[in-house]
Amino acid sequence: LKFNLYAQVAERRAKANAFSMNQTTENVAAFLYNNAFSTTYFTTADSAALCSTVHVNTTGGTYSNALSPAADLAEASIEDLCIQIMGTQTDRGLLVNIMPQSLHIARQEWFNANRIYKSVLQSDSASNNINVLKATNAFPKGIKMNHYFTAAHPWFIRTNCPNGMQMFWAERPNLSQDNDYDTKNAKASSYMMFSVGCTDPRSIAGSNGP
Repeated sequence: LKFNLYAQVAERRAKANAFSMNQTTENVAAFLYNNAFSTTYFTTADSAALCSTVHVNTTGGTYSNALSPAADLAEASIEDLCIQIMGTQTDRGLLVNIMPQSLHIARQEWFNANRIYKSVLQSDSASNNINVLKATNAFPKGIKMNHYFTAAHPWFIRTNCPNGMQMFWAERPNLSQDNDYDTKNAKASSYMMFSVGCTDPRSIAGSNGP
C-alpha cells in the first residue's frame, strides 16, 4: 500500500466487478424474453418457445400463451391478451383463476404503455368511455420497463400462475482478492452461478409485436 498504490484502484475495481456481475445477471434473465418466440436457444419442457400457440398439455392437446396474430402494444391488443389469460385452463381442461399481474415492455414503449394504461378515458379516442384497464386495475403490479430487452416491440404480461418464471442461485455473487506472490500485485476475482427458466408457461403471455 505504499504511496496509496492500491487503495483507490482497489475501490474502483470492486465497484467495476460488482457492476459487471449485475449486468451479467440482468442480461441472462432478459435472455428468456429476448428469445421468447424462438426455439433456437431456449425451449420449455414441451419443446416449444416460451411464448407459443402450440404448448402441449400433458393429457393431450395444446394451449397458447402468445397473442395470435401478433400485434403491437395497444389498448385492444392488451385487452385481447388479458381475455386469453383469464381463459387459461389446466392440462386437464379445467378453468382456473389465472389473472394478469404486470405489463413488461422495452424502453421504446414506456411512454406509450403509460398513455394506454394510465389515461382516465380511452387513449387516442374521442369517445367518453372510461379506460377499463385503469378502472379495473388490470395490472396490479404495474408496468415494468426492462432496459435489457433487445427488440422494441415485443411485449409481455406476467400472471399469477405459481411456479412460473424461475431464477435459481447455485452460488451467490462472491468477490475475493489476493496478492501475487512474485510481484505483490493485488488481484481480484468475482464468481457466481445461477440459472433462469420457466416451469409453467402459463405464468407469462406475450405478443411478438411487428
